[in-house]
Amino acid sequence: MAGLKEKKKAVVETMMRESLFVAARRLLEEEGWRGTTMDRLAQEVGISKGTVYNYFRDKREIIWGVMERSTEELRRFVRSLDLQGGDPAGLLSLILEAIFEGLYRNRRIIAAAIQAHEEDASLRDDRQHARCDPLGEVRQAVRLLLVRGSEAGLFRPVDPVLTGAVIHAVLLGLARQFSLGVLDVPSDDFASSVKDLILQGLDAREDRNS
Repeated sequence: MAGLKEKKKAVVETMMRESLFVAARRLLEEEGWRGTTMDRLAQEVGISKGTVYNYFRDKREIIWGVMERSTEELRRFVRSLDLQGGDPAGLLSLILEAIFEGLYRNRRIIAAAIQAHEEDASLRDDRQHARCDPLGEVRQAVRLLLVRGSEAGLFRPVDPVLTGAVIHAVLLGLARQFSLGVLDVPSDDFASSVKDLILQGLDAREDRNS
């Protein structure tokens, strides 16, 4: 009987976490960082504010949790790739397209995260930043492929740290453009267009169409 109770409790916990994630994501997309509060989240799910605190210590935990969940698919995809043995150019192309597809899909969430970092100084603390960095391992994969591609003569000799930072800056810059409402591009063309812009700048071959 005790085992059955524990299983039921685990199911309820899972359902509650999923409900909170869905509601938090919707709030961040529709209301942004400022409009997302513990009170609003409790209202959205139909629970007490005290119950929300059982899952999120504060508002910052909300943005951390949603960002981590929203980028989970991308991280799993990168882990599934043979980064050490596969073709670095082909792998980088796949990862970049996945990154910018994720940006388009999660553009409002990322815009809320940018606003949160600008308005909450504690989020800019190094330790907190490391915690709220769901794309850290993805950036490491990109740097590894940049090194391998340069060594193989597929890319121009580049500093992998600097180039990785430039790609990340493009990601954040586009997210800001979305948040300001000044960028309007078709979703079908967005990821491939950005990817091509980056890769064409890296391609070391004289005839890029061959």
